[in-house]
Amino acid sequence: MSNELKWKKEKMITYQEVDFTGNWRMAEILKACSDLATEHAEIIKVWKPEMIGTYGWILAKMALEVRHPVRFEQKIRLLTWPGRPSKVIYPRYYQIVDENGETMINASSVWTMLDLKRRRITMPARAGVTFPEEIDPEVCLELPDFSVDVQALTKVMTRQVLYSDIDTNQHMNNARYIEWVTDLLDLQRFKQGYIARLAINFKKEAAPLTIMDLYYRETGDVFEVVGRDDQQIYFEVKGEWQNSDA
Repeated sequence: MSNELKWKKEKMITYQEVDFTGNWRMAEILKACSDLATEHAEIIKVWKPEMIGTYGWILAKMALEVRHPVRFEQKIRLLTWPGRPSKVIYPRYYQIVDENGETMINASSVWTMLDLKRRRITMPARAGVTFPEEIDPEVCLELPDFSVDVQALTKVMTRQVLYSDIDTNQHMNNARYIEWVTDLLDLQRFKQGYIARLAINFKKEAAPLTIMDLYYRETGDVFEVVGRDDQQIYFEVKGEWQNSDA
């Protein structure tokens, strides 16, 4: 199997990437995974810089499992590899290990291609993308099948998609959703533990200046968040806390 099909990169966690407890922030984990995926996609020729403004890979679903929190100044290795694609669905997996090779974080995702002019999902072949025939069959984390009943949640905040939320696909950046979610959480829970599991469904792209209401519920160690307006749901999240002493 070609070494290019399982891509890896070394990294040390910086001060700007951790929260007030010294743990690597969940949004920063997603950013690191997305950056690595983009780098790898260019290497295996399923993305190229000239696609910016015309076609873009967008995240449809993602799940993360944190076995051990990654800490400030910790050295890690990030790995990513694609799964078996369909005509419009492109799975990708991630694993983050420490210097000794112990797994710290597993993640899985599903990507689709967006025609940025028409704002519609399109087949990658229309952008000249051909997937590698050879893949690594490993699935390090299954994507959970879940939905959130927004009627059971409480509206807690209204936010608008502004400049710092928007990426080159001309909509709200994936990591910004996670930042919006973690802004709703009780700071005391971060002192007591960490988010061990988090899954997000991106239901509808949030264009610049979109206004959405955020709904929230916490039941024991499980929390749920939905972002929506009067017409549609933009995203839904389900997460679970883990106490640090557990």
